[in-house]
Amino acid sequence: MYEEIINNRYIGAAAIISINENSKDRFSFVNVNDRYINEMELNVSVSDFLRGDYFEFITDAEKDDFCKIVMVSAQKGEATECDYKCRVKSACVNSDVMHLSSRIVFIEKIEDDYYFFEEIYNNNKHTSNLETLAESDRRFRIAYDQINIYSWEYTVADHTMRPCFRCMRDLGLPPVLENYPESAIERGIIPENYAGLFRQWHKALDMGEQELETILPLTSDKIPFRVRYTAEYDSEGKPYKAYGSATLVTDDELRARAASAERLEQALESVREANETKTRFLSKISHNLRTPLNAVVGFTSLAKLNIDDRDKTLDYLEKIENSSSLLLRILNDILDITKAEKGDIKFTEEIFDTRKETEADDSILEGKRILVVDDQTVNRVIVKEMFKRYGVIVDEAIDGSDAVQKVESADDRYDVILMDVQMPVMNGYEATEKIRAMEDLTKASIPILAMTADAFADDKIRARNSGMNEHIAKPIDIHNVVELIKKFIS
Repeated sequence: MYEEIINNRYIGAAAIISINENSKDRFSFVNVNDRYINEMELNVSVSDFLRGDYFEFITDAEKDDFCKIVMVSAQKGEATECDYKCRVKSACVNSDVMHLSSRIVFIEKIEDDYYFFEEIYNNNKHTSNLETLAESDRRFRIAYDQINIYSWEYTVADHTMRPCFRCMRDLGLPPVLENYPESAIERGIIPENYAGLFRQWHKALDMGEQELETILPLTSDKIPFRVRYTAEYDSEGKPYKAYGSATLVTDDELRARAASAERLEQALESVREANETKTRFLSKISHNLRTPLNAVVGFTSLAKLNIDDRDKTLDYLEKIENSSSLLLRILNDILDITKAEKGDIKFTEEIFDTRKETEADDSILEGKRILVVDDQTVNRVIVKEMFKRYGVIVDEAIDGSDAVQKVESADDRYDVILMDVQMPVMNGYEATEKIRAMEDLTKASIPILAMTADAFADDKIRARNSGMNEHIAKPIDIHNVVELIKKFIS
């Protein structure tokens, strides 16, 4: 909890201290943040500070006074402030005595120990910094007056604007402009047609907007300026000041912005046309898919209702098969597989020539051992049932890792492996690579056929690169699969 208090981004140089009520000498640091150490002008870590003895009061009286003030804060339950002097025992600190201003808040009491939050301000350090800052500010003002920029400071609480010297000189503004931006609108500095924008900007600043920027004409001459605001926040995270600037916009920049706006409008028009085309395409595809899908669903229901009528059931199944083929053709058209294969990415006969059929008889499949690898039970069942009529012995593996183990432990070599690709634990590509790397060359050379719904041209290339012999796209055609397997075992 203490770490969260002192390490909050809005907290300054802060520490958690404890004081024992029975022993006023027992003053100790529980924790400090980096800003506390920097404020003390030390170059040590937090842990070193807490372990070391870097801090001590000038006198015992100073220490007693500090403890009394702190204990009053605990009794009243109110925050208190005090100034005190201390020594920081480090060679890197410039002065022997450090003058600190402290704000103290009571946190809690645990047994005899009181815990307090303290935030400090090093007067020695900041007095020196102020002198340096004053000189830097003088030089900055000289340089600032040479550049083509107006700037001002806006205070959120009272809506006052303090303009820079150039604003006062060129625009005739007073050192403080109250009721801003209304007073600037009344003077004609902000054109009337941009008054609403400026009012919205200042509402946004009041609500905590960090940065705002736009190009708008200023002064009675309506000269275009780039106007920018940057907000500053207090320790509670609330905006209390905003710094504005106005830089003259060149003719070249205005022309570039106009050209950019034209290009943006053209791009938006292209996007609108593409969206309309996509909508029409999806509407057409939806219609074309739902028509055969309706037949599949409908005739499946009819087949179940007429399961005892062999003729009707066969008729329904034929219609389902025809509709399924139509669905597959539509899906291939959508994916544009044929076009991809005829384009730059094409497959030669040496890579995936699934169109060559073998003359071998189906009887050569009887007694052959095939391993089907698929994480979906229904897919394994379908393949197993399809191969029943050919007398094929089918083993199953539920993922790539399971397949590798079955191949390694099998007494005999599988004749063919039908390998799914997208699987948990180990995918089909990884499993194929592991099988190809086996020391048993007989097992390492088993024909492996990708059997997957990944049907793009790139998927076929990846299957080949992983060591697979062929690629079969789902949904599978059992006749094509049988002919393909016969090619490898004949």
